[in-house]
Amino acid sequence: MAFRDRTHRMIARVAVPTLVTAFAVGTLTAIPSTPALASDYPGEDDIAAARAAASDAAATVADLDAAVAGLEAALADAQVAALIAQEDFIVAQEASTVAQEELAAAQKAADDADAALALARQGLAGAAMASYRNAGSMNQLEAITQANGFDEVITRHEAIDRASAEADVTVQEVRAAELVSETMRKRAESAATKAKDAEEAAATAAQDAEATRSAADQAVSDAAAAQSAAITRLAQLRGVTEELEQERQDGLAAERAARAQAEFEAEQERLEKEAENNASETSNNAGGSNNSGNTGSTSTPKPTATSTPKPTATSTSKPEPTETKTPEPEPTETQTPDPQPTETKTPEPKPTATKTPDPEPTTDPEPAPGWSSSASQGASAAAWAQTKVGAPYQLGGNGPAYDCSGLTMAAWSQAGHYITRSSRSQYQAVNHVSYSQIRPGDLVFWGSGKNASRIYHVAIYIGGGKVMEATTPGNTAKVRSMYNWAVGDMMPYVGRP
Repeated sequence: MAFRDRTHRMIARVAVPTLVTAFAVGTLTAIPSTPALASDYPGEDDIAAARAAASDAAATVADLDAAVAGLEAALADAQVAALIAQEDFIVAQEASTVAQEELAAAQKAADDADAALALARQGLAGAAMASYRNAGSMNQLEAITQANGFDEVITRHEAIDRASAEADVTVQEVRAAELVSETMRKRAESAATKAKDAEEAAATAAQDAEATRSAADQAVSDAAAAQSAAITRLAQLRGVTEELEQERQDGLAAERAARAQAEFEAEQERLEKEAENNASETSNNAGGSNNSGNTGSTSTPKPTATSTPKPTATSTSKPEPTETKTPEPEPTETQTPDPQPTETKTPEPKPTATKTPDPEPTTDPEPAPGWSSSASQGASAAAWAQTKVGAPYQLGGNGPAYDCSGLTMAAWSQAGHYITRSSRSQYQAVNHVSYSQIRPGDLVFWGSGKNASRIYHVAIYIGGGKVMEATTPGNTAKVRSMYNWAVGDMMPYVGRP
């Protein structure tokens, strides 16, 4: 009986975790199916057009200005292509790591199952030996002939039946252990195959990333040559020095960047108003149904309709429990645990009391609904990230050299909060917050066409409209303005772990 109990416990320890392992092995992180191709020369058309304009004697100033602007697009295309390829590698590498972990778990489960099988077989052998030693006596005839009376016959008969039943149970335990062992071995083999495939996919993605980076570097070199020729031609047409013409082109580029930022901010305002209107409509509908027949009530729950969602009040107010329990489905609305710092003693917050925004609070009393980190953790992550200014870039690096998502993961890990490894998985895992609510530590993402499946870069917000980031090979980690690069690809929300 003691042996059977041990065997049952061994099989249970193997079989139960196995269900989890089997599920995990079958759900490897998806590997990008459409990696960036190095054969697609980024910005080739714009570079060729700029070259042609610079060499065309009939080209006008407007033509050349347009050509130089086109080179900006060419450089952006080249850089984005390289970053997408690099992110594809990070995602594939992440999948390979998961596959190796799942292989190790499946192998351990298989080894445990083999050990349980060996233990069960040992018990079966012991039962067989006991049966052999008792051969000729463990039968019905022995029960009758060796008994001293009818009662003893019954007792001996029952004992033999129990011994036979125990032997049957032992055989069944061996068969069950064999089934578990066989299943575990098959799953371990499947996990090994998937791990090998994931490793090969990561290697292929690394090659694609390197090839695309080489093509992007070539595009940068060609674009620089084309721009130099265009500026020389422009200086001749306008009768100025090339230095003055370069200054004019820098000014035109700044104007284009300002327009892009204004368009982005206008779109953010539109999205926020749309979210507020939706939340207000939902609140009104809920209030109407809850207050039917009670016209004297003036406390219809509409805090989102009467307050601008700015979390600044959390640094000066004493939050009332009722203010933090307002459930809001919109991520931009769950960030206001204290929508009315000066009116917390009344049931009707006044909208005019929330018009002193401070988009960068540094403290909050408790993590707000929708995310698990605090403002102090965000500030800690942002401060730590800035200590890495000048750190070298390394694709897949987690320190002392970093890539973009390696830096953000390390920064938040230092602040005591784990986030995933790739920028795409980070965007999927964090809470999405409007830009008007941004605070230090929040993550800013860039994706081709604002597509979450094509995210290629992430930086950490440090306050004052600036981000800290690890950039590209050959460049060190740095602080820059949030809006001075690829504004058209900025995702519509920031991320808060």
